[in-house]
Amino acid sequence: MPVCHGLTIGSICPPVRQLFYRFLAYLVTGALLGAAGWMALSAFMMETGFPTVPVIACIAGGILAAVLLLRQAAIGIGGGIRINSAMTVAMMDGVAILAATIVSLFILDGKSEWITGEAPVVMDDPLALDVVMFMYLPAALLLAAFITGSGGQTLAVDRRGLTIAGAFGANTLDWGDITRFAPEEQWVVVSRVGLPIPRHLRTNLEIRTGDGECFTIYEPEFRSVKTRILDLLRSHAPGSLYEDLDAMASVWLG
Repeated sequence: MPVCHGLTIGSICPPVRQLFYRFLAYLVTGALLGAAGWMALSAFMMETGFPTVPVIACIAGGILAAVLLLRQAAIGIGGGIRINSAMTVAMMDGVAILAATIVSLFILDGKSEWITGEAPVVMDDPLALDVVMFMYLPAALLLAAFITGSGGQTLAVDRRGLTIAGAFGANTLDWGDITRFAPEEQWVVVSRVGLPIPRHLRTNLEIRTGDGECFTIYEPEFRSVKTRILDLLRSHAPGSLYEDLDAMASVWLG
């Protein structure tokens, strides 16, 4: 049974730094934007005066925090094909910040009686609030690690082999070491009608070697990048791997 991994950690400091700043960006930006949303929602529901200055200040602070912290979390891109574009990474960061904002709003609302003395507007279930608070930090850290790991991956291919590089290091494989290309399905669990249901996330390209290791090329968002990767691999790979590449093309390109 092959032992699969994404990338070997080549240098611990830069990846941890990028992960830390991305994680911090989600927490700080989410807290500030969540506070703005909570104040606006409370004012609307309670029919009180709209707190214009605090809301604007929190929104401005959240945007500034996102720009400054995510700039520190930027991943240096080396040579080769970039698997996910900078725009894709920015969109993933935006989704993570939106999730952090909603969770922060719920937490602030659930603690509103302690903060302002007013009853919660939407988060009035103490058990649900405890679950949200307990899961918040691990979920944010997991998202930060996921985006940091997949957001900066590149692939370089030549007649000698291929190099997979990213935030957590680089691996170079000779063609003689590679025994198979295979699709790797990734799934996430989502809630539908109160039930956990698996949902397909993406299909990665798994590279297996003769010594039992396997390395992952994450599925690109754009079809053009998938086509370019497959064409480049086919132009340099030995003939024994063509059948695997054809099977991968049927999965990625349909």
